[in-house]
Amino acid sequence: MRPIIRERFEFALSQLKPEDGFGFEQFMNSLLIREIPDLRPVGGIHDVGIDAFVYQSGRDSEVFVQHSVTTS
Repeated sequence: MRPIIRERFEFALSQLKPEDGFGFEQFMNSLLIREIPDLRPVGGIHDVGIDAFVYQSGRDSEVFVQHSVTTS
């Protein structure tokens, strides 16, 4: 896999609009799962703002992930 050029990546992110949220969520989950193999995406309208969590065998999840195209 080729490395990401930071300037191009930042430009791409700057072009996102609120309606791009679902695609951004999918992109971020696919990017993070390379570094966090136990990441489990959560999808749907009633996901309470949780886009993914880190699975821990035999334990309740304590690490949750939320992606957003809007500024806070």
